[in-house]
Amino acid sequence: MIKPTNNKTSKGLVSLVTIIILLSSILATSILYDNKITANVVKELSLDIEQAISIKEVNDIKELNQLNEGWYEIRNGYVFYLEDFNSPILIWIKVKNPEQQDGLLVVDEDGNVEFNEKKISETQLADEQQIQNQVTGQVTGLEKVSGF
Repeated sequence: MIKPTNNKTSKGLVSLVTIIILLSSILATSILYDNKITANVVKELSLDIEQAISIKEVNDIKELNQLNEGWYEIRNGYVFYLEDFNSPILIWIKVKNPEQQDGLLVVDEDGNVEFNEKKISETQLADEQQIQNQVTGQVTGLEKVSGF
């Protein structure tokens, strides 16, 4: 019977050869694929400062039926998409109709547009901004909690 030998030198050489083969295959792959080992990189495009963003102007809100379904807000004629009601996203569209300068717009899945005109005075807007994010001492749900 032949007994296998547990030679540490032979195990070390096998590990070294395995590592060299692995590293050489990675190097060969990177040379083959033009040094793109990890992934493709998105090329950064520089924007021309001279090129201005153009705002599309529409005469009436009925022309906005091409928008995706969802809620939109019109402020001073500019259209904002309401992803949630705390962070509107400006869409580069302006409504020319003076009667439709401020309000909420809903586009349903069929492209039907419904407009709800809202009139907010400057004092109401100031009061609304003042009420937001205030900490009050009114606590609910702690009727049975005690410190003892």
